Amino acid sequence: MAGAEWEPFKLETERLYCYENKTLRQVKDYMASKYDFDKSIQQYQRQLAKWGFRKNPTRPGDWEFIGRRTEKRKRNDDKESEVHVWGRASA
Repeated sequence: MAGAEWEPFKLETERLYCYENKTLRQVKDYMASKYDFDKSIQQYQRQLAKWGFRKNPTRPGDWEFIGRRTEKRKRNDDKESEVHVWGRASA
């Protein structure tokens, strides 16, 4: 099963690509040198899509919606909001 060979590298791939903002080429080169896990850029792209990993997790217009929603919450309920993206608080 092809997906099973990727599982041991899922967390490290996510860390490098999503949190450390490495390019796919940098992730590929790192994984090949450290773990002898040598896959093509296209294979990384397919696997990242399967896992749902994206560098820009929001679509255009999402921040406007989030802004309106948090302002409404503050105005109506007098509550502050904290927005999290990929598990991290966003400013």
